[in-house]
Amino acid sequence: KLGSLVEVVVSGLAVRNLPPYTPEDLIRVETLAVTLDARRYLKSGFAVVGIDSVRLNGCCVLWETGLTSSNVSDLLSKLNEADDASGGGAADISKAAPAADKPAAADASASAEPKVVVREVSISGITVVSSLHIKDGVSAPGASMPVPDVKISDFSEQFGFPTLAKFIDMLTGTILMGAQRIVHISVTDTAKECVEEATSWFSGWFS
Repeated sequence: KLGSLVEVVVSGLAVRNLPPYTPEDLIRVETLAVTLDARRYLKSGFAVVGIDSVRLNGCCVLWETGLTSSNVSDLLSKLNEADDASGGGAADISKAAPAADKPAAADASASAEPKVVVREVSISGITVVSSLHIKDGVSAPGASMPVPDVKISDFSEQFGFPTLAKFIDMLTGTILMGAQRIVHISVTDTAKECVEEATSWFSGWFS
């Protein structure tokens, strides 16, 4: 039936490191599973991408620290700059498609980038591998640290309706912010406090 959900699974995703850091993957993701609502996409006139769930598992972040910055901080800055340039913020779904997801009229708004409606997002198995940047392309290895899992239910109700490109930036930024928090966390913080802050990583990135 056309209304049934469709699952897409991708393995071996990677985000390359930025120069002048080592030429390795800054982020590696073992698996990405996305469950799509094909019927909603068609009924909206291709204006709304309905996503029932997004699950990322096995995320490894290479944290490379230099004298004044780090590869993670540099990439977060670039993502924020891109967000500012695009206007930032979450979209109003009422502008993405008419009520009840009826097909959009064939006008300028119909050619706009589709908005994303997401029910659930989960990111699990996150690990940070720290290293010290010595010079261009060279680093000294350090410790490996686990990052608490992130799970958000009713995502769009909490954070709005971004474009697909913005949503991808959000996921990337959340993984990086989680890694950044763990690297800077004090030894007195408890695991419970770390888990409670997981949702705030999303909020801080999306606001």
